[in-house]
Amino acid sequence: IVDASNFGLDHCSGKYIARMDCDDVMLPNSLQVRYDFLETHPEFGMVCGDAYQCKGNVKIKKFNRELEITHNMLLFNYLITHSCIMYRSELNLRYDKEYEYGEDVKLFLEYTYNGGRIYSLKDMLCEYHFHKDQICQRLMKTNRSMTKKVQNYYIKKMTM
Repeated sequence: IVDASNFGLDHCSGKYIARMDCDDVMLPNSLQVRYDFLETHPEFGMVCGDAYQCKGNVKIKKFNRELEITHNMLLFNYLITHSCIMYRSELNLRYDKEYEYGEDVKLFLEYTYNGGRIYSLKDMLCEYHFHKDQICQRLMKTNRSMTKKVQNYYIKKMTM
């Protein structure tokens, strides 16, 4: 996934990059809401929003909050639905192969560690679908251990 994502990023030419997983669904106006935010808030390099968590026919709101997501918040909580992010392409962000299956957490923590700002909108931007075939379900232990590895890396980095 990391190599494919970075390949795609290397070939992007737009002003903004919106990330989407193949099994999720973007809601109407999702791109417009994020675009409008970034256009009117130059102090933020990344914006995300809320997602419905879907399993079968059941839909549940995930967070329903509006706030700036800080580095310290990301150290202890997973607050971003990857399919709901949009960021400025000029940031030239790339996923780290060393942290595969935790590459999104690493990207967000690296960005905020270096002073980048992320804002979370309460708008519902996508449907995040849970199913037995999705990577994070099939590799849940690997995903969790990689997330811990990334978080511990930044906790250690902050205490040096």
